[in-house]
Amino acid sequence: MNATHDSALHEKLLESLPETTHHEFIYTFASWALQQYHTTSSIALIKRPRSDLAQLCTEHLDQHLAATYILSDPNYDDPAKFFTTIAYQLASHSPAYAEVLENAVRQNPAVVTKCLEVQFQELILGPLKALSSRGIDPGMGMRKLIIVDGFDGYRCSMRTWKILRIVIKASTEGLPLRWAFFSRKSMDTMCVFGVLDSRATDVCWRVDLEALDNSDTAAGSFLPRVTRTASEKSQELWERCTAAAQQFFDVLL
Repeated sequence: MNATHDSALHEKLLESLPETTHHEFIYTFASWALQQYHTTSSIALIKRPRSDLAQLCTEHLDQHLAATYILSDPNYDDPAKFFTTIAYQLASHSPAYAEVLENAVRQNPAVVTKCLEVQFQELILGPLKALSSRGIDPGMGMRKLIIVDGFDGYRCSMRTWKILRIVIKASTEGLPLRWAFFSRKSMDTMCVFGVLDSRATDVCWRVDLEALDNSDTAAGSFLPRVTRTASEKSQELWERCTAAAQQFFDVLL
């Protein structure tokens, strides 16, 4: 479990990381993570300078974390272990999920060595769907947030994009989790979005903190997209959503 935010390996890495200059973003991020205003975005793609920003976000939202994955050493961490690491942490927060996961692994022990798509379907999406179909709450309570940091550190970039595509596709279909990917490289590429339908852009909140440092107009990128849905057709509700988003924008000016 060296990839979790509270591992000894990550603690050692933090000693060499510079302090972030974007402390104000932590509160905007928390508002998105806790769904304090309406947004269809369930995935955050955050480009940031090298810093301890992701760690500060995990500490600020510790009681809401379902899982973390911190790429501390690209020579040690393997993308093939990404979903197994996430599944293990989800199971630690949910006995119901853990039971379904244990049955899945018992029936097919080789699943942990399968390709990324199969791992995700069998270890994460499958157990969550099984519980939902039986009307059982996974029991993770407030723990809906998964934070991933250093995602650009993998030497095999193709597997990195594959993980992103898998998560984004599942989120367009209602995956009940929020994912935040921190990276020093842009993840807003056709490599991710080109193979998905238009709904993919709706579930992703893209933030470029480096651009914010260099341009006043980039402050708007802090805001998740606020979208009117079928259940919110009344003008009053729509105005309230827009005002909430504007409020967060004003704080950043």
